[in-house]
Amino acid sequence: MNVVRILFLLLLLTAPELTNATTHTALTVELAWLRTNMARLDVVVVDSRESHEYAAGHITGAVSIPVAETFSSGARSDLLASISEIKELLRTAGVRNDDHIVLYDNGSFADAARVFWVFEVYGHEHISILNNGFEAWVKRGAPISTRSDTRQRSDYLPSVNPRRLATKLATRFAMQNDRIVLIDARTEAEYNGQESIASRHGHIPSARNVPASDLIMGTEPQFRPIDELADLFGDIPKDKQVITYCNKGKHAAMAYFTLRSLGYDVSAYDGSWYEWGNDLNLPIAGER
Repeated sequence: MNVVRILFLLLLLTAPELTNATTHTALTVELAWLRTNMARLDVVVVDSRESHEYAAGHITGAVSIPVAETFSSGARSDLLASISEIKELLRTAGVRNDDHIVLYDNGSFADAARVFWVFEVYGHEHISILNNGFEAWVKRGAPISTRSDTRQRSDYLPSVNPRRLATKLATRFAMQNDRIVLIDARTEAEYNGQESIASRHGHIPSARNVPASDLIMGTEPQFRPIDELADLFGDIPKDKQVITYCNKGKHAAMAYFTLRSLGYDVSAYDGSWYEWGNDLNLPIAGER
């Protein structure tokens, strides 16, 4: 056996990043991986829950970036925060451009996925989601803290990645483009027009329904194994673009994260149904 092959085998046996490769992609990390790697200087654990939840107890060393702070502080508080707002958020948290961010929330994955999407829109390249919520971390006796953990302020420079963000106009054009697939991540009742947070009921024409709840499993929620997730979207060719939406962005982000994990070219529609369903000039389907 030559030296190159020996080194390759040693890498397979010792690299913690590969320990769960059979069930999840690199965008998802497991509890064991985080416990092993949380002390690394390039790993920043981010708690995306509300500030009071963080104060009551959080993963040791984690910094607090509540998901609410990723929404605009302007009149349209349902939309994405501005680049200047995100820059200040990340600088205050001490995140650097080359850090590996590991996100977690209460186990719903909606908050962590939303923050994941926002950070990708603003150009961060190394992001993962912990494949369990905070309660699972606590149940396994992993280290927690009630102290407010801080890092030295950084000089983070965000940059917009337009491939990850879909606007109302882009979504309008996508309806008539067979190279783009629309995914509605709301509940089946909302998709079918039985319920709505907007003034109108139904869904965006041509959109197909994949509820965000179908993406996770278990009493201690985890994302479904990657092969099961692939089956949910198996009839969508990888050479097509995908746009996800929901009510106000969180569940769309869960679908976005899943599709990113599966290797799709995907973006999320920022305004989602809250914007579309309240705009009387836009077409809808499934209205009751």
